[in-house]
Amino acid sequence: EQFNTILQAFQIVEKELDVAYIITYPNNEYGSHLIVDKIRTKKDVSNYFIFESLGWQDYIATMAHCDLVIGNSSSGMLEAPILKVPSLDIGTRQLGRYSPFSVHHIENYDATIIADKMKTVLLDGKKEFSHPYGSGDASRRIYETLEKIWSETSKSVILQKKITY
Repeated sequence: EQFNTILQAFQIVEKELDVAYIITYPNNEYGSHLIVDKIRTKKDVSNYFIFESLGWQDYIATMAHCDLVIGNSSSGMLEAPILKVPSLDIGTRQLGRYSPFSVHHIENYDATIIADKMKTVLLDGKKEFSHPYGSGDASRRIYETLEKIWSETSKSVILQKKITY
């Protein structure tokens, strides 16, 4: 029922915008076969591109060329922002997790609301936004900090085990 709502939203959007959809199969969880059955109904529709699995590298490479990621997967919360792709998180599965401002949330499965948000995000285009998970130099900074501690602190102090109970 929830996936039907998303497909209905897709139909609303494609009446107004020239869009193509890349859909990957869900993970093998309870009820996923019902979603797969619905996905298969779109296999011969010209603007739907269906994949059972892309593999990690092709999935990321494909996502990098998208204008919007839609679903309830953590990849919309983690990988999409890193790739500077906005995402639409539908449902409550990801509630309580950190989400950058490029992630738009819709808790209720309502085709009209989903379609309206999709159109808004698509028409706004990809905006410049800062990387939500740092600048990518954490390893270097950690190394430099440890190197400084190692050079400025007595080795016996560093290596001395402390009982804290």
